[in-house]
Amino acid sequence: LKEPVISRRHAKIFHEGTQYFLMDTKSLNGTCLNGNRLAANAKIEIKDGDRIDFADIFLSLLAVNREMVYNIKKR
Repeated sequence: LKEPVISRRHAKIFHEGTQYFLMDTKSLNGTCLNGNRLAANAKIEIKDGDRIDFADIFLSLLAVNREMVYNIKKR
């Protein structure tokens, strides 16, 4: 994401097998999953319908054919 409040190392979204995960990488502005702030370096599973907030940007997740796609919006 190319936003001034989000660093390129803010958080990671990755998959292991068929599961997807989110990890905040000690970001200054924090990362929230469904309104709950993540602890730094905690690996949390993400699913279809989850909302991820990075500062004033949020992603809505959607599983399509076992792959995760997202919609980006600004508050």
